[in-house]
Amino acid sequence: MLEKILILPHGTQMVVSPIDEPSLRLQIAAKKLVEDIDPSIKHWVLLSPHGISLQSKIALLLNDVMSGYSGVPTGVDFEDEVVHVKVKNWIEFRNKLIEKNNFSKNPILEAITVFANSIDGWLSWGEVIPLHILKQVRAGAKVSVLIMPRDRVYNFENIKNTLKVLGEWLWELLEETKEKTMLIISGDLAHLHSEDGPYGYSDDARKLDEALIKWMKYPTKENLEKSFVYQANGQACGMAGFHVMQEIIDKAKFEPTFYEYQVPTYFGMALASYSRM
Repeated sequence: MLEKILILPHGTQMVVSPIDEPSLRLQIAAKKLVEDIDPSIKHWVLLSPHGISLQSKIALLLNDVMSGYSGVPTGVDFEDEVVHVKVKNWIEFRNKLIEKNNFSKNPILEAITVFANSIDGWLSWGEVIPLHILKQVRAGAKVSVLIMPRDRVYNFENIKNTLKVLGEWLWELLEETKEKTMLIISGDLAHLHSEDGPYGYSDDARKLDEALIKWMKYPTKENLEKSFVYQANGQACGMAGFHVMQEIIDKAKFEPTFYEYQVPTYFGMALASYSRM
């Protein structure tokens, strides 16, 4: 049964000694969020916009064990300091997803083994940082990892139905699971908050983040659609995961808790959780 949904950022500011007030506020909020998680929930599904991605299909990582490193900035440049995460795949859930995909008239997944199952599958910062945030409750957890398609960036309309179907599949499979389960959405908000950032500045970045914060607090389909108006010029990398989550949260009652929002650099970051009522 699905007990909890999390929205977690994956900016490296979440895992270094705080270098500014916004980063400190985000880290304090992350600790509070983790304290509010039932530590007995050990079956997780993680959706990430980064990592080994495909153009229009969702990538399902197959390796039995997955690990990754994330470079940590101690200032402007990346130093040698890194964060490392290693997790076991939730193999039973992975196999159920493959079976569902195989019997579908319109498959939405591609199952990927990185090199060979005898070595660890690769995780990117989009998976490593949320999992590092959850280190206090991660021991013994099994994690199924899905990577959102590249079309999320410039051809989002092409994958809207794919995301809807994934939400329906996840809801069905998580609900029929006897164990307590948790869905983790790895995603940051608008990426155009600064002229000095890699994507430049847009007024829509602020508008997008304001709309998404409203959606996080009141997660209705209408509020998500209102935020999407600003996506093209705001570019929230978490938008695909948010659409999957919407399909799930519409099917049961969840109590939202919004923890924090800050813009330490050129992109917005927020933390929220949703507890089954």
